[in-house]
Amino acid sequence: ADDCMYNNEVYAPPELLEPGQGSVDEEKVDAFGLGCILFELISCSRLKDLSDSHSDGCLAEFITESGLRAALALPCITLPWLPAPPCDSMAPYIGYSHSLKILLTHLIEPLPTLRWNPWSSSVHLD
Repeated sequence: ADDCMYNNEVYAPPELLEPGQGSVDEEKVDAFGLGCILFELISCSRLKDLSDSHSDGCLAEFITESGLRAALALPCITLPWLPAPPCDSMAPYIGYSHSLKILLTHLIEPLPTLRWNPWSSSVHLD
């Protein structure tokens, strides 16, 4: 069963949605799925409920068509992304941390060669 891979299309990375891609890195596939779950937590919405005429609730399709920045700017993410520290102002901010944005960006990276693999490498969150 180690060579079997099961995936829900909503959480599937771009490389699984394109036929004929050959072998895939299962850990990178899992990392993208983890990023999709994190995206759902941040947006307080299920990906299948975020469907529009282009992506049918599939984050990979949306990112492929519209880009990673567009996904991070979707209106379902109601709190702002905070700037990277150190901030110019000492005022308290309400929003998602810059580190969380960097982590999410690394997990839902559309190119598997650039996608972070949480099980075998480190990522700098600053």
